[in-house]
Amino acid sequence: EIRTGEPILSGRHNDAVIKALDAESKTVEAQLLRDAGLEGIRTRGKLKPQERAQQERTHIDKAGLAVIVLKGWKSFVPTVLMEQLKAHGCSLAMGNKGPVVIDQTGNVHA
Repeated sequence: EIRTGEPILSGRHNDAVIKALDAESKTVEAQLLRDAGLEGIRTRGKLKPQERAQQERTHIDKAGLAVIVLKGWKSFVPTVLMEQLKAHGCSLAMGNKGPVVIDQTGNVHA
């Protein structure tokens, strides 16, 4: 990100990267990460690797689908949830461990 001029993103291994940059005497780069507020912060990616791969493969926005499900769920009326899912080409099904959403491509979202 530093080399290509892209925005510096928070990541899981910020501290390790800063430590490695310091060890390699790349203090300017390490300081850029510190200035971005990334030292000592534990972050977690929004998507797990499997979820990211599914999103890239299906072109279904996981966060957008979650918002649709949440809005329908908060209505406390099962038919509203089913209608909202149907309007977006999705359906609700019972999985092995609980309810799941089936998207337009037939993929399962738990």
